[in-house]
Amino acid sequence: VVLWQPVTAFIKFFRDGMFEASSGQDKVKRLKQRRYDDLTASRADLVETSIEATFEPLVQGYIIFPSIIQLTTAIYESIEMKDGHLKIGLKINTLELVQLWSIISSILSLAWTYSDLTSTKKHLQLDICVSPVSRILMCIWMILQITARLLAFMLFAVYWGPGCLYPLMIFAAVHTVLAGILHVVFSEDMAFWRQGKYLKFFFFVILNSFASMYFHNYLRFDEMPNAKLLQIAGT
Repeated sequence: VVLWQPVTAFIKFFRDGMFEASSGQDKVKRLKQRRYDDLTASRADLVETSIEATFEPLVQGYIIFPSIIQLTTAIYESIEMKDGHLKIGLKINTLELVQLWSIISSILSLAWTYSDLTSTKKHLQLDICVSPVSRILMCIWMILQITARLLAFMLFAVYWGPGCLYPLMIFAAVHTVLAGILHVVFSEDMAFWRQGKYLKFFFFVILNSFASMYFHNYLRFDEMPNAKLLQIAGT
C-alpha cells in the first residue's frame, strides 16, 4: 500500500517512454495500454489525496477559525513596502504557520488531483503543458468551491460553541453515508455486488462518498469497457 503510488508512477513513466519510442502498428497497440496506465496513476494520486486531505482541513480549520481575523491581519502586516523595497517578516508563530500550510496544501492537493483525473479522462487535452489556461481555470474553480464548502463547515461548527467539534464530525459522517447511498442508487456499481466483486464495490462506494465532501463527483474507474466489463454492466 505504501509503495502503490510510486510504483504506479514508475510504471507509467516506463510505459510512456515505450510508447514514445515505438512507431507504426506497435505504437497503436501501446496507445490503449498507455490510457490504462494514465488512469491507474491518476487513481493512485486521487485515492491518497482523498484519504489524507478530505478531513484534514476540517480539523485544522476548526482550530484556527476563531482567530482567522487576527491571522489575516498578521499576514497583511507581515508585508511592508518601504522606500521602494519589499520587506516580508512573518508575525505569526510556527504552529499557526504549520496549520495554515496544512489547510492550503490540502486544498491545492484536492484541486490538482481531481483536475488531473478530469484531464486524463479527456485524453490529456487539459494537461498543464497542453492547455495551461484551461487547467489553471479548472483548478481555480475547484479551489473556490472547496474553500466555500470548507467555510460553510466552519460556520456550522462555530454555531455549536467553542470546543464542540463532534457535531461537525457527525455531520461529516452523515454526509459521507448519504453520499454513499446516493452513489449506490444512481450508479452501476451494484452490478459488481451481484457478481460477487464485493471489495471493488465497497472501494468505489467509499471513495465516491469521500470525494463528494466538497463538491459533487462521480468517479468511474473503468473508463475503457472491455468485454468482461460490458457483461457485468449488462446483468
